Amino acid sequence: MTSELTAGLLKKAEVCASLGISPRTQENLVQSRQFPPGVRVGRWCFWRMKVLKDWRGRQFAVQEAWRPV
Repeated sequence: MTSELTAGLLKKAEVCASLGISPRTQENLVQSRQFPPGVRVGRWCFWRMKVLKDWRGRQFAVQEAWRPV
């Protein structure tokens, strides 16, 4: 697969490294619908960088919305 076609896309290992989680943890998150599934292109699954950033942002939404009493 050419780099032109995969520009802006991350493979599973890159997603896991970026999040600091194991591939098994990532699979469990996908299975429990807590993380978006990859899109299969040929024999590889890919995630867009934007999806990863959006997911990360949602993880911190409660923290960012917190206001002291």
